[in-house]
Amino acid sequence: KKLENGLEPIYDHVRRPFKRLYLNRAVTQNYLQGHKKRIEQLSLTDSLTTLANRRHFDSILNNEFKRIQRNDSYISLLMIDVDHFKKFNDLYGHVEGDFCLQKIATEISSCAQRPQDLAARYGGEEFALLIPEANRAGAIAIAQALLKKIEQLNILHESSETSDHVTISIGIAVLTAKDAKTPSDIIKLADQQLYKAKSAGRNCMSIYDEDFNS
Repeated sequence: KKLENGLEPIYDHVRRPFKRLYLNRAVTQNYLQGHKKRIEQLSLTDSLTTLANRRHFDSILNNEFKRIQRNDSYISLLMIDVDHFKKFNDLYGHVEGDFCLQKIATEISSCAQRPQDLAARYGGEEFALLIPEANRAGAIAIAQALLKKIEQLNILHESSETSDHVTISIGIAVLTAKDAKTPSDIIKLADQQLYKAKSAGRNCMSIYDEDFNS
């Protein structure tokens, strides 16, 4: 039996209504749906940086890989590592380390300007920036801007072997479907370029694309 305003009485075990206890199913349903969405969002988000987490990144990368297979379009992936971050943590402590990662995450997120772009925390001090349909020139421009943004944060790093402030290294892969058999190939190629950037002295980028590296 419904009352006014969509309210329904709540009954005890022998179907006697409790006084002053009523249920609004519409409000309850809306609350549960909103709560479910919040839980789903949390399951896809890194709690420290609020970027996408590894699970969300893997899912989106798989979807984008299928799309470039259909459309034969470009996809660019930037793998980003904070230079000498263990030494930063050892010197300043994990609280400052977390604060540092949050600042860097904000700058990486600012480079994901379109709805289809995705900034993610890949693990530890490593981040990923997925930029669908970005070619070599576009990926390089974003990486250059990001290197500058991190330097301009001026986060002191007295134990760094690269600079007196926090810097990053970036590995870039620019691909179409014909150059990558699986999404893992894209990650592998970007990781290889990240290693090259670190070997070159850090605080720089290294890029792979099928046109220039074939």
